[in-house]
Amino acid sequence: MSSPASFLTVSDLRINRPPSGGRPAEDAPIIAHLSFTLAQGEFLQINGASGIGKSTLLNALAGLLPAAAGSIIIGGYAANDKHLAIAYVQQGYGLLPWKTVGANIVLPGLLGGRMRSEAAQRHIIETLQLTDLCTRYPQTLSGGQCQRAALARAFCQDAQLLLLDEPFSALDADKAAEAFELLLALREQYPVTTVMVTHHALPRRLAAHKLLTLLPDFQYTLEDV
Repeated sequence: MSSPASFLTVSDLRINRPPSGGRPAEDAPIIAHLSFTLAQGEFLQINGASGIGKSTLLNALAGLLPAAAGSIIIGGYAANDKHLAIAYVQQGYGLLPWKTVGANIVLPGLLGGRMRSEAAQRHIIETLQLTDLCTRYPQTLSGGQCQRAALARAFCQDAQLLLLDEPFSALDADKAAEAFELLLALREQYPVTTVMVTHHALPRRLAAHKLLTLLPDFQYTLEDV
């Protein structure tokens, strides 16, 4: 069980390389001996070279990949426990093209997930400048608009943990900075525990409480920022 001060506890975690493109899973770690903690409401930014395991770590935190060794405890539960409410914004937005933007945003609630109040949902949609786009379809939107829709869907969930995998990767530096400011504005209103992978040089790194940098040979650094 995690201590009262620790909402997310990763202990001596090992994750083996998952199957990909018809290649079977390998009994070889992509992450090993990783440990860190986050208090409730904290914001962790993860950096590291391409292929070093950042997205793999997020998938494990989401309960989508098993730990080969060690453990992940979130709010007292294992990462894949059905009691957890985790919002995950993966690369590529994950919007269903046959549903409107508004329908995409509320989809987790229709599937039985935890959702914020209708007033909070309206506020989130307004903050992300999506009010006039809710009746449109994802394929008619720009990349930045699709990204904001994906963020709205995540924040409208009453999630205990928010995972963001390169949320601004399709945006140029200026648009990424704008989107990041919107993310910070929402976190001020809805301070959900957040883990974000990014390759952007974000304008306000100090918005994160901790910075985890994954290094070769299973080394890593963890800084309070």
